Amino acid sequence: MKTKWQRIRSNPRDAILTGISGLIWVWVLLKFPILAWSIFGLAIAAGLFATLTRHK
Repeated sequence: MKTKWQRIRSNPRDAILTGISGLIWVWVLLKFPILAWSIFGLAIAAGLFATLTRHK
């Protein structure tokens, strides 16, 4: 299983998309910090929930 960085190294288009999404994320974080943090919190909660349910 490839990691995110290995996939980016082998595919330049993925690197560009990651860079764009990173810039969008930074802009959202600066423009709407509360919204950004709530999305971030939801993402972490969803990730934790998925991990916990997968292990059972």
